[in-house]
Amino acid sequence: MKTLTPLFLTSVIATSLIGCGGDSGGSSSGGSVATVSETSFNEISVPNNFEWRGVNSHDLAVNIVSSYSQKNGNASPIRGSHIVKFYSITSDGIDATPFYSGITNKEGVLNNEFSIPAHWDSIKIVASVRKQNCESQFSLNELEASLSVACDIMLDAD
Repeated sequence: MKTLTPLFLTSVIATSLIGCGGDSGGSSSGGSVATVSETSFNEISVPNNFEWRGVNSHDLAVNIVSSYSQKNGNASPIRGSHIVKFYSITSDGIDATPFYSGITNKEGVLNNEFSIPAHWDSIKIVASVRKQNCESQFSLNELEASLSVACDIMLDAD
């Protein structure tokens, strides 16, 4: 009798599992089973302008310049150390918290590599110069390696 109990339990469990079917999630009550067709990678079409990366890297030089003073036909740099903050702009608006804060060198230039998410529309750069906030906004589609943030400050000769 003791040898029949394990054999009996094994056959009952096996019969129960076989009775459940094996249709991988299909309905055992006679309902229809949805099938998914397999697509090979060769059949997938991706638009040419699709951006695969979620983040783009940009080497940027931010120049703090005067709106009024010129040197050799170009806006004059405002020399000195200035605090510079970068803000993201998306379809939801301008982020209240800067994603980057830095300080310019003594020439009034900030050089850095920035990783910018591809879903942002543009960035806003705010420079604190002589107790004044100077702002510029740049579209990510038109970013150049050298960006100028102009301040309404008249400079004497450097």
